[in-house]
Amino acid sequence: DGWAIVVACDLPLVSADLFALLARLATEQIDGSDRWDAVVPIVGGYEEPLHALYHCRCLPAIETRLAQGQRRVISFMGDVRTCYVPEAELRRADPLLHSFINANTPEEWQAALELLASLQD
Repeated sequence: DGWAIVVACDLPLVSADLFALLARLATEQIDGSDRWDAVVPIVGGYEEPLHALYHCRCLPAIETRLAQGQRRVISFMGDVRTCYVPEAELRRADPLLHSFINANTPEEWQAALELLASLQD
């Protein structure tokens, strides 16, 4: 289908329901037969480009930005059709937004494990 799921390695509580929501949005028509090229969550007012879906149609824009020396993940977003998914919509699939809990330290990792254990009880 041409879509890639991108997930940062420091987000251990990824929700399948959340990605199902993003995948559904990815295939929605926006103007006639055109579709989105990227589906990116917005959490706390910030884009989450490493917890998103990208279509291979993004590659030319990414390559252009890299050739220009622009290395920020979001540098090409304005060049493609990007669906920004607001927090309220994300909460329909992940009410407490656990998918966006970072675990960058041993303490954060332990807290994530404890949260996961409490959710499974």
